[in-house]
Amino acid sequence: MTGREALPALGLLLLLLLGTPGTGCAPPHPRPSIVLILVDTLRADHLGAYGYPRPTSPSLDAVASRGVLFEQAIASSPWTLPSAMALLTGRLPSSHRVENDGMKLPAGIPTLARVLRDAGYRTSAVVSHIYVSGLFGFDRGFDHFEDFGLSRDYRFEAGMEPRAEAVTDRALEQIRASKGRPFFLLVHYFDPHWDYDAPPPYTTRFTGPYRGAMTGSYQKFSRYVQPGADLAPEDLRHLVDLYDGEIAYTDSHVGRLLEGLREAGAGENAVVVVTSDHGEEFKEHGSLGHGRNLYDEVVKVPLIVADLRAKGAARRVAEQVRSIDIFPTLCELAGAASPPEVQGRSLVPWLSGGRENSRGAVSETIRFDAYRKS
Repeated sequence: MTGREALPALGLLLLLLLGTPGTGCAPPHPRPSIVLILVDTLRADHLGAYGYPRPTSPSLDAVASRGVLFEQAIASSPWTLPSAMALLTGRLPSSHRVENDGMKLPAGIPTLARVLRDAGYRTSAVVSHIYVSGLFGFDRGFDHFEDFGLSRDYRFEAGMEPRAEAVTDRALEQIRASKGRPFFLLVHYFDPHWDYDAPPPYTTRFTGPYRGAMTGSYQKFSRYVQPGADLAPEDLRHLVDLYDGEIAYTDSHVGRLLEGLREAGAGENAVVVVTSDHGEEFKEHGSLGHGRNLYDEVVKVPLIVADLRAKGAARRVAEQVRSIDIFPTLCELAGAASPPEVQGRSLVPWLSGGRENSRGAVSETIRFDAYRKS
């Protein structure tokens, strides 16, 4: 079997591991364990579940087949630090105030981990970048917080970020350590972020014949980040090929995480949420990367909520929602009260089969002196 043939087979295997397809809802089951998978720099439109023709994401597509996929989910910021903090506080960056380097979450702002821990959950996190580390207050409320030492001695150029394999290994340790107690686990994968350098065989999974000098190294393509810096079509295509390889590599370890969840006996009483902090531009509006602009390529992120306790058909929601809505959603599913200061609103009505109107979404950044808001 070739690597390309193995991808659909893995999706079928995950369906068998996770069980009969279902839709997320809140039936009268015991409190679920919660796994929040945050994949850095992941564009929604590069996943099979969102219509991408390449087989980049069989594991994530299998999660979508068990739950509710939100077609129009909007992140609160186009880069990691303020966006991830918005996710874990339910507040916009201008409210939680962790908007740039040198800032830390104020002591009085509750986090999702603290609320769930107070409700009796065992809380743990495995993160893989400085901008989701304890340095900025992300560790608040977690019984166990693993950032691989990034908050102690981080150097941008040193390539210290652990790969998805190491992140999954540590996350599986936390699942096994729960020993039947309801748990909240945050798993952050950094791999799709540049540099685009997935390990073999993923580094060449989608690359075609290419004779140019472009690599996935940010140093190599940084000169083309700004609008007006033209990039040859074949070089741009090669960058996208390498980026897709990173997604496929990360997806393979998401599959391993889900299999470990099942093996630990937690798969039938769990809620799995998949989302991203932001996407990535590939010259659709002239730029590369992320952080400066607020186009859909950057702020429209995947959001899948699968309640593995439920049975039924998967659903898709076309109405617009926000990443800040995840906090109150998980609180409601856990039977915990969401703090009144949270600016998001629970998605449970949609998970239960109901409908609501689209929600107005705000995205904002002060990164690189951009000072932009949409």
